[in-house]
Amino acid sequence: MVFQDGWWYLDPAAEVRGAIVLDNLIHRGDIPVTIGVFVDPGVFPDAET
Repeated sequence: MVFQDGWWYLDPAAEVRGAIVLDNLIHRGDIPVTIGVFVDPGVFPDAET
């Protein structure tokens, strides 16, 4: 499963807590073992906003 804006989904203090949800679903047997890929967008410090 691929998550864009990865840190937002991994933040344990945020609303989603993607890694914890995946772990719980796998542990309960609701979904098969799943690999989560959490991708953060790149930052171009010299780019104009």
